[in-house]
Amino acid sequence: MRILNRFLLALSAATLATMALAEITITCSVKEGQKISGLQAFRITLQSSHTVTEVEFYVNDDLRSTDESTPYEFDIDTIAEKEGPIKVKILAYDSEGNQKVQTLNLVVDNELAKGANYFVEQGLELLSEGKWLAAIEKGRVAMKATPKHLGARVLLARANFGRGVYDAAQKFIEDILAEDPKNADALDLRAAISLRTAFNATGTSREDTVGIIGRALKQAAQSRASIYEARLDNFGAVNDENRLRFVDLAIRAGRYSLVYRELDPLFRSNPRNSSVANRLIYAQLRGGKFRQAIDNASIYGKRGLPDAAGWALIAIARQRSGDADGSITAETEAIKNDSSDVTVRSAQAFLALARGRAQAFGGFVNDLAKDEDQRFEVMIYRSVLLNSANDFEGTRNFFQQAVLNEPTSYDAYIVRANQLIGYSTNQTGSKEDAAYYRSLARVMFEAAIAAKPESFEALTGLAICDLIEGKPALAHAQSAVQAGVEYGAGHYVLSMVQGMESQRLRQASSVSEGRAAGFRANGQLEEARKAEDDSKKFAAEADKLQAQSEASIKLAGQCDVVNLQGKGIPNLYEAWRYFASYGKPVLVIQPQ
Repeated sequence: MRILNRFLLALSAATLATMALAEITITCSVKEGQKISGLQAFRITLQSSHTVTEVEFYVNDDLRSTDESTPYEFDIDTIAEKEGPIKVKILAYDSEGNQKVQTLNLVVDNELAKGANYFVEQGLELLSEGKWLAAIEKGRVAMKATPKHLGARVLLARANFGRGVYDAAQKFIEDILAEDPKNADALDLRAAISLRTAFNATGTSREDTVGIIGRALKQAAQSRASIYEARLDNFGAVNDENRLRFVDLAIRAGRYSLVYRELDPLFRSNPRNSSVANRLIYAQLRGGKFRQAIDNASIYGKRGLPDAAGWALIAIARQRSGDADGSITAETEAIKNDSSDVTVRSAQAFLALARGRAQAFGGFVNDLAKDEDQRFEVMIYRSVLLNSANDFEGTRNFFQQAVLNEPTSYDAYIVRANQLIGYSTNQTGSKEDAAYYRSLARVMFEAAIAAKPESFEALTGLAICDLIEGKPALAHAQSAVQAGVEYGAGHYVLSMVQGMESQRLRQASSVSEGRAAGFRANGQLEEARKAEDDSKKFAAEADKLQAQSEASIKLAGQCDVVNLQGKGIPNLYEAWRYFASYGKPVLVIQPQ
């Protein structure tokens, strides 16, 4: 009996030892009573004499995750949880059916008392470092502290855009604009997303793709234009101290009439102020006030004190007036004053194009690109240069970079539209390709109009598109010359449109005259009289349009004495070639 008892005691001790070895030990990286915040990670290590088959992770008795292999890791998004006490339970199982549970009583504390602005500022700092996910976390905490916080929404939109999650960014943008339609940050981001959409558009058909691109480009241009308009509206009273800042903003917004209003009186009273003279002449060249620009450039050169940028602008004005020698002299003065000035260097590129000096143009552009490659004007010129070298992918890429940099750059859209029209004339391409390129060209001109509604260059381009597609073009051509009275390309194209319309009406007059003769032969005298009246009406309208066409070609020659004086009414190809070569906006980096 005593031996049996000893055996049982030994057996009992062995069983207890085995049970002790079967015990599962849980160690968690987060400790009892700890405060947790943000995306809290839980790292769990297990010790067991048997194979651990599964670990479950509970939050307030809700199963959140299951893991069947090491490492055992779980996360809690505390921003989605209520602030305050929270219970976390870890349950482990082994291959023998044993289980072990560990419960942690924790506290969710995202420091909401610090306020939404505190977290937005932190998030913006993270944005500057490209830490998108961390910035999103700060934005979410800010939103938890103050639901619908505008700055937090902007932060989240920007961070999601940085990550390339455009649908999430778009949602925040829409929420912002629903409450604040003129919010500059949201409008800017919407423009950026629209451009990304345009450049990556793949519709179910080419027609669908063109529609996607068109809508996206126009929205981008309108969004950025709205920002500038809002800044102008909110600028306040203009005075001597802030006038040049207001003028610079107006130039960027393409509101050149505001520049004339502010600076013309100052220039008249004192043409020696280069800061005033440079901006005024620049705006007049950009805004189509070429005669005033030429006159002011003459006054500036004689009575003022032009700096390097001033001489560069005088060179452009003299080139437009037909004074080639005077233009070269002014350009030489600009270089002597400061050959490194960016206005001078970009003016050299523009003048090289205007004078047909392709090799010199390439040199100027490549030189600019060495240290001014982030300017949209330089990107446009690089696009032009690569297009002349038949590098079509590089051409497209630089166009895209230019409008990403400045969505309201109507210059970029106009240049790209002419490139696309050029592609459509390629004899080796298919008819479908040609139609696609022409459709994209129209979209580009429409985007230019969205960026600058009174762009006489873009309106002229739309008239050319109308003619290419066999559509009525008179409305766009007339709008172009109304917007740019001194714009030679507009009058040149209008003369052609008026001439074509005159020919159409003469044909209609002949047809009506023939119908009248037929009615008379059949004794239908009333019908014959009506047809004769129609014939006379069509003939009178044709005469009127023919006279207008001749007047328009005369005006075109007066606007561009170098390239159009003495020219006859063009055909479509001649009109487009002139427009593509000489009808572009004056593209020069703004002087300061």
